[in-house]
Amino acid sequence: MRLKPCNILILSAFAFSFMLFHGESKGQTGFYVAPNTNLFVHKDSICIFNNAYNYGNIGSKPGAVISFVGTYWYNDSLASLPDENSYLTNANMPLSFNGQGGLFWFAIPAQYQQQAQLIAGGYLSGQSKGPSFPNMQIHNPLDVFLAGGTDTRVRNVLTLDSGKFWLNGHELIIGNATGPGIINGYNQNKYIVTGDGVTGNFLHRSKIDSTNPKIIFPIGASANYYTPVAITYKGTAQEFKIRPFNQIFYNAMSGSQGDSSFIALTWNIGKENNENAETDLFVQHPLALEGAKFSLYRDSSYVTKYDFISNAWDTVPPSGVISPGTLTTGLLQNNTFENSRSFTIPLNTNEYISKSVALASKVAAAMSVTKLADAVMPQSNGTFNIDYRIILSNIGQGNINNISITDNLNNVFPLPMLFTVLSVSATGSLIINSQFSGLASTGDTALLLPSSNLNFKKTETIYLSINVDPKNINGQFYNTVYANAKSSLTSTIVSQTSSSVPVTINQLKLHIPGGFSPNKDGVNDKFVIANAADYNLTVEMFNIYGNKVYTSKGYYNNDWDGTCNQPGTLFNSVLPNGTYYYIIGATLKQTNVTTNLIGFITLKR
Repeated sequence: MRLKPCNILILSAFAFSFMLFHGESKGQTGFYVAPNTNLFVHKDSICIFNNAYNYGNIGSKPGAVISFVGTYWYNDSLASLPDENSYLTNANMPLSFNGQGGLFWFAIPAQYQQQAQLIAGGYLSGQSKGPSFPNMQIHNPLDVFLAGGTDTRVRNVLTLDSGKFWLNGHELIIGNATGPGIINGYNQNKYIVTGDGVTGNFLHRSKIDSTNPKIIFPIGASANYYTPVAITYKGTAQEFKIRPFNQIFYNAMSGSQGDSSFIALTWNIGKENNENAETDLFVQHPLALEGAKFSLYRDSSYVTKYDFISNAWDTVPPSGVISPGTLTTGLLQNNTFENSRSFTIPLNTNEYISKSVALASKVAAAMSVTKLADAVMPQSNGTFNIDYRIILSNIGQGNINNISITDNLNNVFPLPMLFTVLSVSATGSLIINSQFSGLASTGDTALLLPSSNLNFKKTETIYLSINVDPKNINGQFYNTVYANAKSSLTSTIVSQTSSSVPVTINQLKLHIPGGFSPNKDGVNDKFVIANAADYNLTVEMFNIYGNKVYTSKGYYNNDWDGTCNQPGTLFNSVLPNGTYYYIIGATLKQTNVTTNLIGFITLKR
């Protein structure tokens, strides 16, 4: 263990009510770690009942839990919270902050007097330095508040287990130099409250880039309204920050307030620089924040950005709305609505976003497209017939024509896989291209002829059937169609959109379920792979952040119940509802040949 004056190594669970390390307490009452003092929590848990004042270094290993049931936690800006890589014999090795570390648990158990808790994190966001928690869990029904004149940073995982987390005039930064970290457990009752002022403080997610999946900011301006945002960013790594306020102004932050064509909500979004990279935004609001006109024309709503050049909110075609909104780890809530917008022109370092139906009558038309896979049918010759359905809807205010729908099947089923189009048909005024083959090499990827049109408020369907010879390749294959259309009035492109759907090809006759529900009701409680008698199976599961959460550690026995068995802060914990990615190795006992199956499942209790 690296040595400093008055080092303390804690190996097993016990509680602190008062402790003084290295020197005078300087009048502090409670748990006090003095400057240049190292306290290392090696395993198990410690519990701190009084206020905590950290002027030194409180280190922790994965699996260690520092339970804080006091009222006020204070980190000095020169203090630190290092991780397991600091447990070294080399005394010259500096403290490490690149590992996983333990869990700092802020909680007031039911057996104690209930009270809110305060955290003075000690992080100086303007200088990007100061102490940062490796992992934090909030479990306080009376909420946790930031305090103390400094900001707070969590390097790896923040879990919202009970109560809200208030910024209270401070900044909260999640993530580290290599990525945006993880936030778990958020829903309409458990989220980060930024404050409802026109100017205020932000939730930050560090180093979002093109390798990240959708990164969610579980935020709300007040305790009443959960208004989360999600981002996918196609550029190089940089930090994003977002805060909402439950108001809409003519000039973003000033001018007349309120407009029934908008929601009463503005998101302020910032990032490090003006890199020219595409950004996809997903924004969610509750019914209670809608203006009367917005509710009336909600189906024609869109995400609007304030244009500082024209000094006005911009107008774009309707984007389509999802209800209930999906930006939650809990049950989907009725009367919540999610819209999205792709910004190919880069967002600046300070932008204002809202939703509107204003001037919708000037938008001649807009089209939504949804692609579905209706059936995947194994054939006796080892091939598979797949039936797709593509649903087109005119969700705008006028007719559209020159509809283009392209489907490049080469991108879906790459060589050596082979595919053949069996049939294509369409309803209504959609005119099929009889030459469609899905082959990019011959240019026959257009499903419709340019004469196709779609009248106001009409919905029509394209039916596509193909045969695929997988050539011993198994897994999940995403098929995406791309669509655009023109206004029949202006002949300008008014809608550009796409839709994706996965299909699973499994030649091994194994039945891999699309999900399971480990809620201990005796039904579908385990992840069961059927028809596996001829195979030895290995299973690995990953969450949406790419972290391995389960491995069968040998041959799989159909016994996974949704519990994490991988080292780290989630070890032996019940995994949250969500989508998980699997890699299943199926080794045929007769030949000892292994085939890997890759795909997704849904875990929902």
